[in-house]
Amino acid sequence: MIIVRRTRRSVPVIRIAVLSAAVGLLMSTVLATPGSATTAPSGSTTTQHGVNVYVEENGEAANQWQADATNEMKGIKSLDANAVAIAFPFYTPSLDANCVYAYTANKCSGGPTSESPAPARVAVLVKAAQLAGLHVLLRPLMDEANLSPEWRGDIDPKNRPTWFTSYADMLAPYLIMAQSDGVTDFTISLELASLSTSTQWSSLITWAKKIYHRQLVFATSWRASLPHDKSEVHAGTSVGMDSYPGLTKATPSWSVSQLLGGWNSYLASKPYGTADSNVTIDEVGIEAVDGAYKTPYIAVNGKFNQSIQANWFDAACQFYKAHKEAGLYFWGPDFTFNDGNLTSAPVPSQPEELQPAGWAAIKACFK
Repeated sequence: MIIVRRTRRSVPVIRIAVLSAAVGLLMSTVLATPGSATTAPSGSTTTQHGVNVYVEENGEAANQWQADATNEMKGIKSLDANAVAIAFPFYTPSLDANCVYAYTANKCSGGPTSESPAPARVAVLVKAAQLAGLHVLLRPLMDEANLSPEWRGDIDPKNRPTWFTSYADMLAPYLIMAQSDGVTDFTISLELASLSTSTQWSSLITWAKKIYHRQLVFATSWRASLPHDKSEVHAGTSVGMDSYPGLTKATPSWSVSQLLGGWNSYLASKPYGTADSNVTIDEVGIEAVDGAYKTPYIAVNGKFNQSIQANWFDAACQFYKAHKEAGLYFWGPDFTFNDGNLTSAPVPSQPEELQPAGWAAIKACFK
């Protein structure tokens, strides 16, 4: 979890209603009946080396959206990546709400204005990624701007069955698009730590597999207080881990080897709960500022320093390789930032964006 990565913009929102009555009927039928998930074919047959792109609807004209998508994917491919994770927001009115929503009309009571891209807009990025030769992971991510000072991992719906029905309703059109457009992996749960052991996941996963026939991913946050006894690992899904270990003793002068030691110490105190080789690190990010090592998951008021980001990425890469994990995705740019082009010069005013030194560290990792 990193608060600075989710920016919000006051812009128009494109709204298109596509959820069919048939899908709604299937959803309600399966979710009402307990069941066990079945295993789907793996979405990826190779180690995943990727970058996350965060996508919000910003009202861009279709031709500019397409151009930005093409630039973004070409840039990611140039880093020797073979994958891209496309993250996009959905919303809930409050921590205890029983309702979530995305790009369609808000069916909940309250909550922020949606900036979720419609499935057709996400599909533009998917196709651009495929043309660039990139594996695609889709990641619906609950926006937490209105949940502060808490985060998405603390939600506690008053009625969990009702929440899961609403969640399925939100996911359905994206699952349909993912299946029709050949998306290789789809994250069914992302940093929803407080719900990670809910009994409703089995039925939801079974339902989702009736729509989307490739690999589902169940991702949580390494920082979350989980049981680590494999009860947060669900049949029919692979394991993703968003990795933001806070190294409270670290200083800006720490070497990469010291940072790596900090990562390994953190793992000793908070084990994943499953074998490393089955885990993909789906997200690693940090601001390029002094002090960020202590709390990489939130904005830090510090001096701009590209080496903070580069060294953190280097340490994460060494950690991933040493533990022989299934893949690694770095947190990357907001979609349309710099028209989708890689930053060629440092941007001190936006330290949360990937800086040139960060890009260089990613490319060195993926060689």
